[in-house]
Amino acid sequence: PPAAGWQEVGFDDSQWKEGNGGFGTKGTPGARIGTRWASKVIWLRKSFELKDVLSQPAILIHHDEDAQVYLNGRKVADLSGFTSAYQVVRINPQDADVIRAGQMLMAVHCKQTTGGQFIDAHLIDARHV
Repeated sequence: PPAAGWQEVGFDDSQWKEGNGGFGTKGTPGARIGTRWASKVIWLRKSFELKDVLSQPAILIHHDEDAQVYLNGRKVADLSGFTSAYQVVRINPQDADVIRAGQMLMAVHCKQTTGGQFIDAHLIDARHV
């Protein structure tokens, strides 16, 4: 596991491995594998530039199994179980203030216990999936 604060903006991830999303194993229903992930847990971080504030912020996610999603250090989704396709998870209005134009960080943790495994997550506007 990474050091405490791994989901925070200032965390030094310069020694982390890099790969293309989604992460998982072949044969997982609905999965589009970019990088093989076959261990029990995975921690992911991605920095990106958000040009405009989203009117209906949501996470487009496919997870197998339990997943937590953080934006700029705040947990905005805590999902249990698995999905066999991408789903839209709206961000609660009380968490929407963390989403702002400019530099953003998405951090994701996913845990695997049995069967197929996969994780892929994107920040979207729910009006334009």
